[in-house]
Amino acid sequence: MKQVSAVVLLPVSIFSFLGGAVLGRSRRNLSMLKPEKPRKITVGGETGVWTGDWTPPLSLEKFLDSTPAQYEVFSRSMRRMAPKVGAFVGSDIDGKKATLSGLLGVGHLAGEAGIEGWVKDPAIRQKFKNTTASFVRTNGVF
Repeated sequence: MKQVSAVVLLPVSIFSFLGGAVLGRSRRNLSMLKPEKPRKITVGGETGVWTGDWTPPLSLEKFLDSTPAQYEVFSRSMRRMAPKVGAFVGSDIDGKKATLSGLLGVGHLAGEAGIEGWVKDPAIRQKFKNTTASFVRTNGVF
């Protein structure tokens, strides 16, 4: 199976595709790409990743060929998520102070609803290793 990742601005895989639209975020965020048949799958050993099939005229190829479309989805996500993650900036995460960039990296994989649990519960951080790795890569960028 072919895997493609698009990275925009942050050094973290923001979008990951496996034969359709796959976003490690919430169903609401997935709706920005208007997929049909949204469902959860397991990707990279983590369960609960939202996926869906592209709704014509959108397609994986058209999305990947359009930097403006990718940036628009990224930008909308950042603007919606910043107020939620902002409440946790400065939190102690395994001995490191959380920054806005690190928490946005978490939010892209955990979804807005998953940020608070990830910040407050070390067991959740241990369970969702890819989300924690995203935090480590993006924390301190800004």
